Amino acid sequence: MMHRILPPICLVLALLAIVAAFARWNAGSPEADMPLHIARVSGDEDARARLEEDLQARRRAHRLSVVGLFAASALLIAAAFVAMRPPRQSVRGMKGSPRGSPGGG
Repeated sequence: MMHRILPPICLVLALLAIVAAFARWNAGSPEADMPLHIARVSGDEDARARLEEDLQARRRAHRLSVVGLFAASALLIAAAFVAMRPPRQSVRGMKGSPRGSPGGG
């Protein structure tokens, strides 16, 4: 039962992950906010350094989330194809096949 349900679920989740990744990417990376601009203009080096580190951490988290969503999508697609079972093949000469039955060939 799970072999029939798992691949479509993985593919739907992969599609959702791709949409979320493009939406997150399209939103853009975080920009400098007002306290950082004020610290730059006022010359407060300690506050500026701390706020710029925070900005870099937010940009890094944004980049990792986009890459993580794309990677999750690729893994879900791979999992869907691995979980699929190949179709059953009929063996020639078996009972019920046209070539195996007399007069069926």
